[in-house]
Amino acid sequence: MNPMRMLSALLMAATMLGGVSFQAMADDGSSAPPPTAAAWCQAHPDRCEAMKTRLKAKCDADPAKCEEAKQKMAEKAAECQSNPQACKDERRAKLEAACKANPSRPICQRLNSTTSGTPPSN
Repeated sequence: MNPMRMLSALLMAATMLGGVSFQAMADDGSSAPPPTAAAWCQAHPDRCEAMKTRLKAKCDADPAKCEEAKQKMAEKAAECQSNPQACKDERRAKLEAACKANPSRPICQRLNSTTSGTPPSN
């Protein structure tokens, strides 16, 4: 499996399983706070359980890689806490690049429908 994809899956799962609130990648201008992991899991129990199962299988298969990903995640969390705008900009750039490569992704379609093709103002 692609290491970056695994790291992304671990980051997402750890965020959701840890009960930490995460920022939405798409800034739709709403003032509502992003959902917590518990709220997401409550709203999507089947997807949440599948994610937990996949994460456990990956960590059981390669515990060292799992620990390395957790360490990187902790470092990134500290970095983002000290400079949240840089992290937000980095997430936005990654999302825009991914959407340019595959605009049919659901997140890209939601982003396009909320921004109407114009970048959000900060």
